Amino acid sequence: MIDLEKAEKIFDEYVSHYDDNDAKTVLKKHHTKRVQKEAKEIAEYLKLEEEDRKLAELIGLLHDIGRFEQLKRYHTFSDRNSVDHAELGLEILFQDGYIRKFVEDEQYDDIIYKAIHNHNKYKIEEGLTERELLHSKIIRDADKLDILMLIRTEPLETLFNKKEITNEEISKEVYEQTLNCQTIERSFVKTDLDRWLVDIAFIFDMYFPISLKKVKENGYIHDLIARIDYKEETTREKMKKIEQVAYEYMQKRIEEG
Repeated sequence: MIDLEKAEKIFDEYVSHYDDNDAKTVLKKHHTKRVQKEAKEIAEYLKLEEEDRKLAELIGLLHDIGRFEQLKRYHTFSDRNSVDHAELGLEILFQDGYIRKFVEDEQYDDIIYKAIHNHNKYKIEEGLTERELLHSKIIRDADKLDILMLIRTEPLETLFNKKEITNEEISKEVYEQTLNCQTIERSFVKTDLDRWLVDIAFIFDMYFPISLKKVKENGYIHDLIARIDYKEETTREKMKKIEQVAYEYMQKRIEEG
């Protein structure tokens, strides 16, 4: 059985060893708890049994556990410039045996492993069981929801190590993928504005209508696009077009249910 109260205490103890004076550490602590809450709400929306609701919450609690060690070792959250944080988290949980502190029963191990492994990948891997796939989808949606909320207000300096990205341009391939309602392949990302659009394009990889409804009702996409004071007129027009496409896509998916 999953004891969430115990798991939360173990998590708080684990992250207490990392530097709270670092804004990025604090950011990830808060992100983790919010993703746990989002996962719970998605599971409730799906009317899952109590066991799977608790499992979704537990995965939300553990999905980014590798981030803290990543920051300590490499001083960055950039997987490209350091290590895949999901794989580092799995090493901590399963190779180092930390998973048994969070949940004693081994029956959930494969689902937890697969969900964490897949939460930050471009696409979910093939060959998962129905339950592994379900929890991979839940954590991916929950994670994306909180990232979109967070970057609306988080200082750009924390996100990009610079105070503004007003002079950035959108790469041709990134613009085309966004207009085609596709998630953006990292190999096409050349500018910080491209990176901004990677997050905006998260909506094209959300699985549940409840997730898109939250994005739409909270105005995440509008706020993200409006946040940047684009210096180039062509860039402003492209971002307006992207916003239009995004809202049409979300509305259609929500209506389809």
